[in-house]
Amino acid sequence: MRGDPNVEVLSYKQVSRSVSKPLLLSLVIVKTPCGQRVILREAEKKRRSRFAAEKPRQKAKIPDAIDLSSPSEWWGHTIESKDEGWNHALRRRFGFPGTVQSRYKDLSSRNGLYRFKLQVKINDMPDASWKPAIIIGAIDDEDWISVNGTLVGHTGKDTNPDNYYCAPRRYDFDAKLLKQGVNWIDLVLNDLTLGASVSGPMMLVFEDPDVTKARKRADTPYLRDVGREDDPYWHHGF
Repeated sequence: MRGDPNVEVLSYKQVSRSVSKPLLLSLVIVKTPCGQRVILREAEKKRRSRFAAEKPRQKAKIPDAIDLSSPSEWWGHTIESKDEGWNHALRRRFGFPGTVQSRYKDLSSRNGLYRFKLQVKINDMPDASWKPAIIIGAIDDEDWISVNGTLVGHTGKDTNPDNYYCAPRRYDFDAKLLKQGVNWIDLVLNDLTLGASVSGPMMLVFEDPDVTKARKRADTPYLRDVGREDDPYWHHGF
């Protein structure tokens, strides 16, 4: 076998990095050069087959953002309280980004509450690990936004007393609220100054879970995620 080009010879150091200890010991006790070479070659085959089986984890495809802006696909009507339900008979078409009062003459001098709805179709549901969020440039003045009937975010005088009418909106929510097929985005808008409007961009986005963690960590003084087990007092029953 000596000099046979088909026999692969590896050093002890090379093999020790790639095989288990029991197999390594079995290689060491082989004394014949030919036998040792053959065994080393088989060990390398095992190593290669193991790494071939461990395919690198493919990262899920980044889901496309869904544009929520439309010149006419938003439906809406006036309401007297923010908890008032949807009235199909009163609905009219609206377009956002844009203003509310300029759409219809009878609304030109009306302050108060409005309810709007947009139908959003999702043909392929993203991986559950991706975090959905609704992003809107600004809403003048206050808003409550729901996804399929569940409130996901609110901005108003109570949350942003200095800039509620121009603060950018970002509402992260649980992916379980979405479903394949038809989804509904519900926007309740409270106009306080006779200038109701919605500014772009208007998007439903899906954020990489690693980016979500990094963004949240940037708002804390810690370099990693911390939990209850990191509390030194908890371990002592305080």
